[in-house]
Amino acid sequence: MTGGNNVDVTELIDHQKLGGLQLRMFLLGAIAMCVDGFDLQVLGFAAPAATRGLGLAPGALGIAFAATGFGTLLGNLAFAPLSDHIGRKPVILICLAFFGFCSLATAAAGSLVALAWLRFATGLGLGGLMPTMCAVVAEYTPRRLRVTFLGLIWLGFGIGAGSGGVVTALILRDYSWQGVFVFGSLLPFLLIPVMAWFLPESLQTLVRRNAPHKRLSRIATRLKLLSQSAEPSAFLTSEQKEKGVPVTLLFRDGRARLTILLWVAFFSCLMTNYFLSSWLPTIVSNAGVSEETAIVISGLLHLGAFINALIILPSCERFKICFEFLVVAFFIGALGTAAIGLAGGDPLTVTIAIIAAGLFVFGAQTMLNAIAASVYPSAMRSTGSGWALGIGRIGQIIGPWIGGYLLSLHWSGNHILYVAGLSPIIGGIAALLLLSPGRRLQPALSTT
Repeated sequence: MTGGNNVDVTELIDHQKLGGLQLRMFLLGAIAMCVDGFDLQVLGFAAPAATRGLGLAPGALGIAFAATGFGTLLGNLAFAPLSDHIGRKPVILICLAFFGFCSLATAAAGSLVALAWLRFATGLGLGGLMPTMCAVVAEYTPRRLRVTFLGLIWLGFGIGAGSGGVVTALILRDYSWQGVFVFGSLLPFLLIPVMAWFLPESLQTLVRRNAPHKRLSRIATRLKLLSQSAEPSAFLTSEQKEKGVPVTLLFRDGRARLTILLWVAFFSCLMTNYFLSSWLPTIVSNAGVSEETAIVISGLLHLGAFINALIILPSCERFKICFEFLVVAFFIGALGTAAIGLAGGDPLTVTIAIIAAGLFVFGAQTMLNAIAASVYPSAMRSTGSGWALGIGRIGQIIGPWIGGYLLSLHWSGNHILYVAGLSPIIGGIAALLLLSPGRRLQPALSTT
């Protein structure tokens, strides 16, 4: 942990027992992801009402879904490397403020074009928040628990995204679709002062940026990583020094294969997830289920993420089978997606099929998120996670667009879902190719 009177912040955090600091980081991360999940998915739940309110044709909102994905993509690619340079905390605060204002402005959109542009802008902030929050949580979590903790904070995303169906249904009883976006704007505004006060900047990032010794000592003492009487002569990190642009570092030292295959897996997984999240309420409603019921049961798609984060993810980390789980999750997820189409219009059968699909499709995404934020060193951690998400956002854009196009052609819901089930097969192939090098990289999931 120390050499002479020097303090290695990486070793200092890795040897910490579970305590107040880890609880703080978990709660902050989960709350941030909850807000992100709600604002990212809310258009899908409000889509039927917004389509009627704006006088649009069926499937016309596909351009707004695509705009959200494109904005999120650029947010991932731009803000994640920025946080590796200037720090995690300022980027998190900027992103919260930005997408809060944009969500509020969305309530005033009077046309499809205005709605699409505002959702694009909202996506910029949403995309920057996710990888940056994951990076700072990873850097305050002992390495032996990093995958599990990162998976757990993504429960917040599932809570936010899944509760969006219930919240939207309640708001639409008394208000128009615009009220949903007003509510969504309040969440990041309320979170900003909480993050400003309670979120610490990453010590590893500060050490890399040669922050003043007094600031490092003050943060370490306030977080109870060091005692009040400790007076280290210097702070350092045992991680290998990495020089160069963070994006190029993703392809050095044998990381190219891992990076490319992760990008393919993210692409296929996010394509399926946002295909389902965007159009499932509409497809289920078209199958004969009432609109309110369709919105609520579609939100259960995210229930599978809870089971994965609480049970499957910790087991995979313990037994070093993270990549093996990805293979299984992708291929069964493909079958589960098709099963929603086979379920017909019976609410109970559709609900069971949706939960089953979410267990594996969203379970694969939860595992991918944890892996991407764990296998890269801190100098490129936010970039690695952000760019994997960013490349995956291309699938997020294409998936809803395909759904809208097929709806405009008046395809039946079951045939549309059969098409959606093809994408996880691509992810399963990428996971299979990751499996062999994954066995060598498994220790990195706990030691990077």
